[in-house]
Amino acid sequence: MRFKAGYLNDLERMLEKVLPHAMLKAKPNFELRIRTLKRN
Repeated sequence: MRFKAGYLNDLERMLEKVLPHAMLKAKPNFELRIRTLKRN
């Protein structure tokens, strides 16, 4: 599974609009998930 460049930034921007205070918790989880997906 491949992600287009800038996908995480776009996702963060969308989430910040909906959940402005959640990014501090969510970002490390996204990074861990992406690392896990890249390994597979």
